[in-house]
Amino acid sequence: MNGMLKEYKLLIDKDCPLCQIYGNHFVRKGCLDSSAMEYYQTIEPKFCRDVDMERAKSEIAFHHIPSNKTIYGLDALLYINFHDKPKILKLFHLFPIHNFLQFLYFLISYNRKIFYPVKGCSKERTCTPKFHQNYRWAFILFVAIFTGFILNVSLMPIYATFNFEHVWHREFLICFGQIAWQGAVIYFLHSEKKLDYLGNMSTVSFLGGILLFPIITIQTLISIPIFFLIFYFGCVVSFMLWEHIRRCKLLDISLYMTFSWITFRIFILFIILIPIFI
Repeated sequence: MNGMLKEYKLLIDKDCPLCQIYGNHFVRKGCLDSSAMEYYQTIEPKFCRDVDMERAKSEIAFHHIPSNKTIYGLDALLYINFHDKPKILKLFHLFPIHNFLQFLYFLISYNRKIFYPVKGCSKERTCTPKFHQNYRWAFILFVAIFTGFILNVSLMPIYATFNFEHVWHREFLICFGQIAWQGAVIYFLHSEKKLDYLGNMSTVSFLGGILLFPIITIQTLISIPIFFLIFYFGCVVSFMLWEHIRRCKLLDISLYMTFSWITFRIFILFIILIPIFI
């Protein structure tokens, strides 16, 4: 167990479940006392003078009270976890490792508000991270690749049962096609919310992929009846539809986006089934 760090304040976002998770993890691990965690929105003004509050929206701030010094983001996470293991801490600060971890950190941080969007966030002080277009597109493209891979693996038994030809690149084309299709529609309906919507749509796809992952793992161990696979797949799609509608409402986006999302899926299914009727 790491030694407990005392006389520190860790600023976390009151409206961010991810922040709550890692903050509580540090307390359970014994790195921090529960009193060290403070909400960005409600921390006392005297601490705000010693912290770059704008930077703290995107990178968590870890403030040392006696010295009035603050470290941010990835460096703060690494220090909290490995402050008593200097060799490991030094390893993580090596150029290639640190740069890669920094990329992952910003990928999550800049997109955290689309992972779990909420309406009616705290009014005391907003903690919305700075928008970064490149990291938003990086997330969208990552999810398309991840989802394409998951769909390929999970749909193979279904294709085989109905004698459909399985083509690996097809699922990737569908995932990227969904982005292009919905991107065109959102551009005409709510162009100012284009990347917010595409980020949320990608999160819905990512959640679907995560829900399919257990069934893929079980398939490698035992044979699963095809009717159960189809039923499970249908449940995942139903959840994704519900989540898509919920997020459109939170974003104040027309439900035509959900209609367009369903239309694309039906269109693709029609294209896949055409060979059966020819």
